[in-house]
Amino acid sequence: MRDLGTRDLGELREGIDYWDDRLVRDLAERLKLSDEAGLLKFRKGEPLHDPERERAIVEGLTGYAMERGLDDGLVGELYEVILRYSKRSQKRRVSEETME
Repeated sequence: MRDLGTRDLGELREGIDYWDDRLVRDLAERLKLSDEAGLLKFRKGEPLHDPERERAIVEGLTGYAMERGLDDGLVGELYEVILRYSKRSQKRRVSEETME
């Protein structure tokens, strides 16, 4: 059996909770920036959807994930969800902007 070190389950869970909180904070900030980018694109008459950029993001991050020992499929799927939500949020924000 592998030596798990000296940390107990409570300490490990505290660490997991910390990183979960940080992920949510960082995701909220990312989505805020994405909404702002969507509004800027709308105001400039540019399309909200940029498949080439999305592809570059996913490819770059899956490569980075593999370098860090993470499963590239996990990161790819995670970013597909993030990008899908970002597009939906941008459309909603643009819609609100046009109603103001």
